[in-house]
Amino acid sequence: MLKSLHPLKRPHMFFEFKVGENLPKEAKKALGQIFEKKYFITLKGPVLCVGIAHDGKDCEMEYQLIEN
Repeated sequence: MLKSLHPLKRPHMFFEFKVGENLPKEAKKALGQIFEKKYFITLKGPVLCVGIAHDGKDCEMEYQLIEN
């Protein structure tokens, strides 16, 4: 988690990482975990949620900006 000092200018950020061969599926799973576990619930303002999957040097990312 990266907590913004100025949430009106820059969003807070949450990152969840997964490792696997099916990168799109794992990236969606990582993003889904952020929402399932509600990691962002204590933050006020915009939150950029990012799910990242990697396999060696290959990676895939899913993201969603929410207003909390």
